[in-house]
Amino acid sequence: MLSILLTGILKVIMENNKKLMLIVFFLSILGSSCAKRVTTIGSENSGIQLQIKSLEGKIQYEVSFKGKVLINPSGLGLLSSEFNFVPAEIIRITQAKIQEQWHPLFGKSGLVDNTYHEATVEAKTKDGLLIHVNFRVFNDGVAFRYEVPVQNGLDSLTITEDKTTFCFSQDFNCRGIDQNIETSDFSPKPISQTKFSQLPLLVHTPECWLAINEASVFDFSVLYLRNNSTSATMSADIGISPCSLPLRTPWRVIQIGENAGDLIESNILVNLNEPCQIEDPSWIKPGKAMWDWRNHGDTINGFVYGINEASYKRLIDFASGNLIEYVLFDADWYSEFGPQYPSKDLDMPEIIKYANKKNVGVLLYIDRHRAGNNNDWNLEDVLNTFQKWGASGIKYGFLSQETNDRKTFVDLTREITRLCAKHRMLVDFHDNPVHPGGEERTWPNRITLEYCHGQQDSRKSFGPEIAVTAPFINGLSGPLDMANGYYDLNGLQNRSKVDKNGLNSTVVGETARCLINYSPLMILPDNGDVYNQKKDLFSFIRDMPDTWDETRFLGGEPGEFIIVARRSGRNWFVAGNTNVKARRVDLKLDFLEGREYNLIRYQDTKDSHFQKNKESYEVHIGTVAKDQVLTLPMAPGGGFCIKIIAE
Repeated sequence: MLSILLTGILKVIMENNKKLMLIVFFLSILGSSCAKRVTTIGSENSGIQLQIKSLEGKIQYEVSFKGKVLINPSGLGLLSSEFNFVPAEIIRITQAKIQEQWHPLFGKSGLVDNTYHEATVEAKTKDGLLIHVNFRVFNDGVAFRYEVPVQNGLDSLTITEDKTTFCFSQDFNCRGIDQNIETSDFSPKPISQTKFSQLPLLVHTPECWLAINEASVFDFSVLYLRNNSTSATMSADIGISPCSLPLRTPWRVIQIGENAGDLIESNILVNLNEPCQIEDPSWIKPGKAMWDWRNHGDTINGFVYGINEASYKRLIDFASGNLIEYVLFDADWYSEFGPQYPSKDLDMPEIIKYANKKNVGVLLYIDRHRAGNNNDWNLEDVLNTFQKWGASGIKYGFLSQETNDRKTFVDLTREITRLCAKHRMLVDFHDNPVHPGGEERTWPNRITLEYCHGQQDSRKSFGPEIAVTAPFINGLSGPLDMANGYYDLNGLQNRSKVDKNGLNSTVVGETARCLINYSPLMILPDNGDVYNQKKDLFSFIRDMPDTWDETRFLGGEPGEFIIVARRSGRNWFVAGNTNVKARRVDLKLDFLEGREYNLIRYQDTKDSHFQKNKESYEVHIGTVAKDQVLTLPMAPGGGFCIKIIAE
């Protein structure tokens, strides 16, 4: 039987506040399960194309880039404990084009463009239940999510399976993230041999790079990818997710770019999140933070760093003298009675008062993990106490160990974030947290998180290969608390909370990582005594802005090297890292304006090496202009840093 197609077109054009919307409605009545229909949506100008296909009672999607299919027709839908929500019959497709711009509170861009083409598919399952699939196509990728409306008296569901698949057109090489983030080595292997990955999964095709990711993770289980076959198909794994109706799942995202660096520049994840939900976020201040934990046992002219008032005030004094906004006091500062009760030799309210007088905020670590502590404390009571003391925020550790349920893990993360916002507290999640998906747009007080192997975490050092791969994978999802910036590379192993094998980097390479891995809360792991020994090099970190107007990827490839530039006003900060291979790069400065700039260049020496000669470096001062090319050496495991300052 031929399908009966009734098409009505309504065009509405609205221009207001840089926003253009074009809406076209299509109404289809399919008279046969054999009816075939294809709806195509393209990006604005990047060559990305999405096709929504309805064939023989199945609705699938396909993604291509510049005419090359990346993802073959792939499955959609959800299963609940009682119902099948796999779309089978299209009722209606609504299309729209959205153009808008918005200013984030902080981030890698001062002005974010949010242009996309959208199609909302209203569909029925074989049992007549309603499910909507909302698709968006951006210049930097494709996203879709499921929406289940209230219907037939249903007001809640337990989702047991996400039927989303990613059927790649070839068995491309990919790099994923292990169940334990800290053990990920990012070795490339074919999709068919990749049995598990947390998000994102980075995929390299002959035409482009793409990453499977997720955005706006609220009220639903976090997504993993699994491959239980020998094919090049990854399937969604959400565990079990009890949900209220109406339901909106997180966005399933396919980031796409011609090179891997395009994914670093992308703002697709923040664009898929709702605007800020904090009525007045003016109290949220990005910044840097001195951190005590990895300094324990370091001895400077007879002074030994530890968990005591003298050490804390020494960090505060250095922060104040270098315009560093915060200090972070990590574990073991409070007694066995809980976080409202400092250890007997620490007057934490007085220490915070001392810091605040010096214009330094204090962040306090808490967890329910440590043996001997009273772990039954009430978080809101703790935050009330911290607020009275004058603290600025918390670092929350080991939340993943409080539950084995992924939906509960997400819910706890969001509830902690909301409670912290209520008490005007920043929050930094550590130790295998829920992966970021641009949620800092909605709740900017969740200012950073350790969704990576933080340098020296678990007393392990990651090597140069990881350093030049993690920004292309973990770094695609949002701010990373990687704790870069160690300077005492020759004596680090003498401290009590570090890898006794030391740290595999040069001091310039460590400095470069502070720029390459963006975090609006930059945690500095060394102490002021050490930083003062290399004041000229530390000035690159000290002077680095905490939020940026523009970010550009200037070169590199996962596992090889990376060069990133960030602009604040008319000034640029540029940094590069390399793997274990020494290399020289020619850096074009055509991103500058047509004027002369002052240049300060920090680089490895000819003898620098990430194992044999870690702390040697050179500083060069001069001027540069737009038409120049800088030749920059990077020692094995090292890097370079450049400040380009407008006169």
